[in-house]
Amino acid sequence: MRIPEFFDPAKARVFSYAPDYEILRKEASRVVGTPSEGLFQRAHPRVLFLGVDCQKDFCFPEGRLYVGGRSGTGAMDDMVRIAEFLYRNAETISKTIMTMDTHELFQIFHPAFWIDRETDTFVRPYTEITVDDLPETPGGAGKYVPNPHIVDEVFGGSYGAFLQQVRFYCRQLEAKGKYTLMVWPEHCLMGSDGHPLVGIIEEAVTFHGLLRHTRPHLQIKGGHPLTENYSVFSPEVRELFTGDPLINESHEQFVQHVLSYDAIVIAGEAGSHCVKSSLDDLIEIVKGRNPADLRKIYLLEDCTSAVTVPDGKGGFCVDYTQPMEGAFARYRQDIHVVRSTDPMEAWLEL
Repeated sequence: MRIPEFFDPAKARVFSYAPDYEILRKEASRVVGTPSEGLFQRAHPRVLFLGVDCQKDFCFPEGRLYVGGRSGTGAMDDMVRIAEFLYRNAETISKTIMTMDTHELFQIFHPAFWIDRETDTFVRPYTEITVDDLPETPGGAGKYVPNPHIVDEVFGGSYGAFLQQVRFYCRQLEAKGKYTLMVWPEHCLMGSDGHPLVGIIEEAVTFHGLLRHTRPHLQIKGGHPLTENYSVFSPEVRELFTGDPLINESHEQFVQHVLSYDAIVIAGEAGSHCVKSSLDDLIEIVKGRNPADLRKIYLLEDCTSAVTVPDGKGGFCVDYTQPMEGAFARYRQDIHVVRSTDPMEAWLEL
């Protein structure tokens, strides 16, 4: 399918851009005829596009946690390529699922959750906290402590137990070897202007839904105050320090739905974190159930970027590009790593 005339890639750089639904409805009717005709309705094969966290806070310099990559325009360029990919392949893609990072103020990865003992203020964004930075008891030595004023808000127990839980959490993260706890700027807060989908992505998935008569699905993640949830398939930590469950809800129904498709195409932000963690989990799940299904997973490597933070001197004080690239090289052993700009029929195996 041709990219529709209403699409303007320059809008990928406009934080406030919102699609005109009247234009989308008219253009969809022009392409497929009357809505009842449903020219793109095909039962098989079923191809899923899973878009990870294509939200304003990640995808614009005005956002609170902009994923600029080393180029400085990473996420904005990624959103253009994702939108164009959806338009060009609307006849092949059966369904879109867009994950939505959804947070609140007091979460374990946000500044107000923590107190810097040296300054007696909230910790600064991009502070890395390890278990060795924390006191073993409320009065013990340590660089950082959890905010004592939010115990009832996020934990509901004693401060001593709260401290044991955050120590346990940091220890669990470090034992897994994927991440240590990073304190991020407040981002994707529910109700904030950075939470919605990027305008050109909202436009593309809505237009796809009108063409295919299928509802764009939004999958919420990240709401628990005591764990990160980079992956759409599972939080980073599921247990309390007591051994009791931290999170009771199961992701099994969502996993089964995703795996019901004949092909799963994944892109979004950030390649170093939420895309990577989602793929790590999905690959592990598939290996445990039916390893042959790994070949139906596709990563659009040119539609995702790494978290970087410029240091103001021409370099970066935070740069996750190398871990992302290492993960992508590893993925090639199990799944397809492809480019959105190559014709889909050249790499899609059905």
